[in-house]
Amino acid sequence: MQARDNGDVDRVRHRRTATDWKQEANAVRLSVYAELLKLDSVNGYGKAFAEAFFASNGEPSAAVAPVEVAPATDVPVG
Repeated sequence: MQARDNGDVDRVRHRRTATDWKQEANAVRLSVYAELLKLDSVNGYGKAFAEAFFASNGEPSAAVAPVEVAPATDVPVG
């Protein structure tokens, strides 16, 4: 019985930790969005500029498309 109670406490603790992390991540996301909107107002990029940095459908946006990296070559060091 004690083990079950301890498990319940651990689940609540982890759920709270996850919720705190989500709130902190969202606060950072909103501050980045605000800074991008400031760039928009200064440089006239348009609101789409700021929105392009955030996916709306769970997929990466075009602004953060994957970058291909050339394979390393066997070059002796030294």
